[in-house]
Amino acid sequence: IEFKAWSRGKCIGMSSFTKCNKCGTEGEKLLRCSRCQSVAYCSADCQRADWKVHKYDCGSKKDKDEKKDNAGYTTCKPAASEAGEGSALGESLDIPLWGGPMDDENFPDRLERILNEPLPPVPKRSSDERILKARELYRIGIGLNFQNDVSGCLQALTEGYLLGDTAAPEVLSQYVPNEKHNGSLLSYLLEMNREKTTSPEDKLRFAFLKMRWLDIKLKSEHALLGNSQYPDDSVMKDWFETLEYFIAYGKHIMTKHADGDKRILSRVCLDRGKNVYKQDPPDKELIHNAIDLWPEDYVARSWGGRREDLVALVGDHSVDYVDALLEFNNKWYGKFCFELAW
Repeated sequence: IEFKAWSRGKCIGMSSFTKCNKCGTEGEKLLRCSRCQSVAYCSADCQRADWKVHKYDCGSKKDKDEKKDNAGYTTCKPAASEAGEGSALGESLDIPLWGGPMDDENFPDRLERILNEPLPPVPKRSSDERILKARELYRIGIGLNFQNDVSGCLQALTEGYLLGDTAAPEVLSQYVPNEKHNGSLLSYLLEMNREKTTSPEDKLRFAFLKMRWLDIKLKSEHALLGNSQYPDDSVMKDWFETLEYFIAYGKHIMTKHADGDKRILSRVCLDRGKNVYKQDPPDKELIHNAIDLWPEDYVARSWGGRREDLVALVGDHSVDYVDALLEFNNKWYGKFCFELAW
């Protein structure tokens, strides 16, 4: 798995360019990308081969400065007590709110800052801001894993999935049959850290991430069932085995970690109640139990189907919108407004 394709360079705390961004060859005479100056290569061949990935991050400093306002940046000025007049810290600094270079922060500090920085209230928030925050949590989680911080890695990835599972990068959630770890970074992380979780909180987060991996596997194998490349029943058999384990493992989590993080238990309960893979009607009792565990979760509310769930999602239009869980530009906002009106 090419981990450096998504989390690399300064993103994983490298202070200097000692390795080729493509093949990992070490050396002192590496050539930096002339456009962004943020990655280096041992040869022109490696640079060309990496361009299909690097092109999404590459850009001149001028281009990046112009995009800051749309990339989750904020301009911060330290208080007078934190920096004296005339000092470097007393000047306005462009400090990333979600994401950005790691020049002034390490991963543990950034994780703490982001977790303590609440999203703005819905009337002033775009759904893009939630996605940006989730993406940064995924990046931090991968970076902490490279630094052997198992607890921080599990916490960051869990918070990312709770905030927005659709924001997960492809390298984390892809599924490639017959490859080692199924070609997924998430599968690799779980395998590598299986014996390293010690606290009850970390054990529950590990179990939750394992449920996410099983969900990825189920979706991918389900897509393969109608593929002519697999004429035998091997994929069908694997899919049913994974589904049975998915259901049983969800019950195990709810029993063993009954006093754990209610948000995680809510999502696990919701996974069991949706019945997406069994093609049965949703189990409303399990879904409503999930909502009771975490009433502020827009994902669980979107499956509730009751008037109170729709009001929680889009707000009571006869009063105000302050308590709505969905942002106005969320792609499902109009759908739930229509259902509420109907």
